[in-house]
Amino acid sequence: MFLIILGLIWNKVDLSNKWLKITFWSAVYGTFANCFGILIAAIFNAGKMLGIAANGQEGTPVIEGIVTFSLISLSIAMLVVSVAVLVGLKHKMKSS
Repeated sequence: MFLIILGLIWNKVDLSNKWLKITFWSAVYGTFANCFGILIAAIFNAGKMLGIAANGQEGTPVIEGIVTFSLISLSIAMLVVSVAVLVGLKHKMKSS
């Protein structure tokens, strides 16, 4: 859903080519890391970071590390995307 909405407003984002590429690839990474991390957590009954959704299940330290890395890195990537898009939209509003 996030990528669909981002695609609808993408042409309104006023950023340099470098930042457009960073934002694009961060969005792609973040959405796929989310799917990957949750899938791995579901397959191996891991989920120390998933709280109530994991129902107290805990996987091996390696699997928990993969899930934790995935969830933390996707959060950082999506934060970068959100800030960049908001800055780009603000630039577009000023220039209009």
